[in-house]
Amino acid sequence: MLSSISGVVGRKGQANYAAANTFLDAFASYRQSQSLRANSVDLGMIVDIGHIADDETGLEDKFDKTRWIPVNETMLRRILTYSIMLQDPNAQLNKDSSTQLVTGIAYPLSHDEEPLVYDARFSYLYASCSSKQGAPDSSDGNDKGDQALRTFQVIPKSDTDTATLVKACVEVPSGQFAKILQLSDEVEAG
Repeated sequence: MLSSISGVVGRKGQANYAAANTFLDAFASYRQSQSLRANSVDLGMIVDIGHIADDETGLEDKFDKTRWIPVNETMLRRILTYSIMLQDPNAQLNKDSSTQLVTGIAYPLSHDEEPLVYDARFSYLYASCSSKQGAPDSSDGNDKGDQALRTFQVIPKSDTDTATLVKACVEVPSGQFAKILQLSDEVEAG
């Protein structure tokens, strides 16, 4: 299935379009869970053919090519071939991308990129987040979410009462939600 990178990254004013593309990604995953073949290809900027190639207003020049990698027709054909090959359960090339291929995002991204650098969902795309000042992952693992997670991991090995276990079970997802949603305040449980 052809999808758009918009379902992964999202764009202002395109919530319905992004949701539809996210549905295609989920649908491919669902089909594979039912032992049916499917793969969703999240396409980035296609330059040789299609809308951007036909556009005469300089739309292609508006894309930062250090962040968004253009895909030409030859590469598109290779991507589609790879997608078809991924659907064969006997010759699966990469199990991690068997349901979804994301194309057109540079990897690793430079730390100067906005706004993705501050979005925890995309932190893995940056080469050395922990070495940069002000980066979302520049903490040394001492934020409340990380502390709660470490505490939670120790609990099964210790003799802990139920109240402490419940508190830890609430603090871990609360800390992770706050981190992912970029909330400065703690998420209140309850």
